[in-house]
Amino acid sequence: MANFNAFTGRTSYCEETPLSSENEYRAALILSILENDMQQHPEKLQPLTASMRRSAESLVESVEIDFGAQLLKEDE
Repeated sequence: MANFNAFTGRTSYCEETPLSSENEYRAALILSILENDMQQHPEKLQPLTASMRRSAESLVESVEIDFGAQLLKEDE
């Protein structure tokens, strides 16, 4: 499947699952923006430090996930 990146004007060819929802479209758009920024400004990339990891973990430490729960039809 060919994918057009609106930011670079380039088409890439890879196999992907078609986007089936508005949320998937939005997520793909955000990832495309990040991909473009990383390609245009690789000097801005920083390694993940232990401090950054702890900070990210603290944001989700109280979140509970039931991996056995049924997905809503809109989340499949």
